[in-house]
Amino acid sequence: LLGSVIAVAVTQTADVTVTPGAVSAAHSTVSASPGSIVAGTATSTITVTARDANLNVIAGVAVVLASTGSTNTVTQPGAVTDANGVATGTIASTTAEVKTISATVSAVAVTQTAAVTVTAGAATQLAFDVQPTAADTSVFIAPAFTVRALDAFGNLDDTFTGTIDVAIELGTGDASANITLASTASVTAIAGVATFASVALDSAGTSYQLRATSGALTAAVSNPFDITAPPLGLIAGADLRWPLRTRAQRLSFSNSPAASREVVRE
Repeated sequence: LLGSVIAVAVTQTADVTVTPGAVSAAHSTVSASPGSIVAGTATSTITVTARDANLNVIAGVAVVLASTGSTNTVTQPGAVTDANGVATGTIASTTAEVKTISATVSAVAVTQTAAVTVTAGAATQLAFDVQPTAADTSVFIAPAFTVRALDAFGNLDDTFTGTIDVAIELGTGDASANITLASTASVTAIAGVATFASVALDSAGTSYQLRATSGALTAAVSNPFDITAPPLGLIAGADLRWPLRTRAQRLSFSNSPAASREVVRE
């Protein structure tokens, strides 16, 4: 018949396989869970998903992880990406700091990174940070020295707010020496740090050391330092030294606020 079209469905078909394109640095992803771990006791799982520019997942490609920071243990993925384009590894560390995790997929550096915050564990030990230095007898050691509360790996435990005490280490300096009554030898830590700004010793001697303690924490011992007697005729005040005066000079000075710090030669 003229003008008629007969449509016939062909029985045979043809298959076309569409494969993902090359790894896209911009569309592949890196994530971490959890995002915060305690130093030396936990791990974070790093998940990498490989995708092409059209967001198709890519199976069968190798993933390599890397991290910033120190004392890290990075466990690489045990296999290439799976059918969902995913490969996983882990990170652990003994250093408290923020780690930036990056990934390379089939030699392509993924743009996205993941952050893992490693926090300090509970304090187990003390350590002198700013060490005590030489001073005169009965004069506060300056600059102020500090003691830190650290976890088992040496990280500052900034949640520690306990009291830290200092005393003269036995067998150092002058055996008869004491920390003066005017001193503050017990200090409450702030964010894991105790600052000792008012500690003085009452006897001259060499190679003194101080011991810092706080409950069950492992004690710390300072570096050696010397305590020296002031020169004859001088006595140390809080910020000044007052010279010896004759009796006549003393009479006019005796009613002044500084009189209690005066040393007089008859």
